[in-house]
Amino acid sequence: MRIRGLKPAVRHHVRRAVARLDPARYQQEPAYIAALFARLDDVVLERADAKVEFRSTVVADRGRGSAESIWGADFGLTASIREFNLELRKAVLGQAKRGSLTAPEGEAQGFRTQVIKMSRMTWATVGLEVPRAIGEIPMVRMVEATSTYGETWAAKSIVAPPDSYEQVIRPALSDEGPAVLLWTAVPLDQYLCDYLVGCAHGDRDERVVQALDSSNLTRLHIRAEKA
Repeated sequence: MRIRGLKPAVRHHVRRAVARLDPARYQQEPAYIAALFARLDDVVLERADAKVEFRSTVVADRGRGSAESIWGADFGLTASIREFNLELRKAVLGQAKRGSLTAPEGEAQGFRTQVIKMSRMTWATVGLEVPRAIGEIPMVRMVEATSTYGETWAAKSIVAPPDSYEQVIRPALSDEGPAVLLWTAVPLDQYLCDYLVGCAHGDRDERVVQALDSSNLTRLHIRAEKA
């Protein structure tokens, strides 16, 4: 959707959310994510002809069998979008890491495992790169687990053009699971506006959207058991 006035509204919303958010105060990624997404949860645009609202969920990560350990996600985000008589809701699951996801020290295999877990429930998955400086906009990468090897990896992707992936996390020698594609990083406000609201990304399956109403993802768990 190309909603008039959306880009400046989202840009202002994200910049206000991170303006006083100092990553140095949060030693663990989940703490930063909790603070960030609490600030993002809001109606960002509302007029007679259009309304856009973001709702965030920080996934429970405590105890054995936590939602984070099962589904691999740190957070979920839904966008409720209305333009004239057209309404839709979209969801995305994400995992956060400090610094660049393409850095060698980025625990690539651990991140790959988490993406694979998330992809069991939805194709709409992202990695969020936690910044290092106060007020800095986090970067987002669309990520995708794929069992299609060779040069056809990107060509078969459902989220981005063939030439826009930046890195492949291949399975370790002892692992026969899928590889994971990491797409070019974009600022969080650009991702929200151009991809999540802009219809290029985000899962419209109402089961996934409803599951993010709970930090335990209990509805997602129930749906998976019935599948």
